[in-house]
Amino acid sequence: NQAVFGDVRVGCLICSELHQSDLAQRESLRSDFLLALGSDSMFPNDLSANFALAAARYRAAENGIPTIRGNIIGPSAVINADGSIQTMLPFSTSGEVRGEIVLGYKTHTQYSYWGLSAVYAFIALSLLYAAFAQVRFPRKSEQY
Repeated sequence: NQAVFGDVRVGCLICSELHQSDLAQRESLRSDFLLALGSDSMFPNDLSANFALAAARYRAAENGIPTIRGNIIGPSAVINADGSIQTMLPFSTSGEVRGEIVLGYKTHTQYSYWGLSAVYAFIALSLLYAAFAQVRFPRKSEQY
């Protein structure tokens, strides 16, 4: 889901793709910024829309990449690479969001390099250690 405009590479996340951290990670590695578009109009209040905005902030901070969140009913925002909101249009407000993204400015985080691999490796090592401990140091049966 990448779009290229001249020298600018835009990683596109549509609707629920925003909630998939591994997809956002892949897009961020090959893009200058992320564009996350969606519509939460099927939900009766702003809860889902605010959840999606929070997810966009997480994806920006996790991957160290500027992100634009566009939502037809709001909130829409320009999000800095650290996850902070530069400018925002609130829920249920018509208008346009204007902000500035510095191209070529991406901070690299451990997550942007490794993703969930480090977590999976930690879990695997913990399970191996537990299995080793069971074999090496078996419980002594209680005798009555």
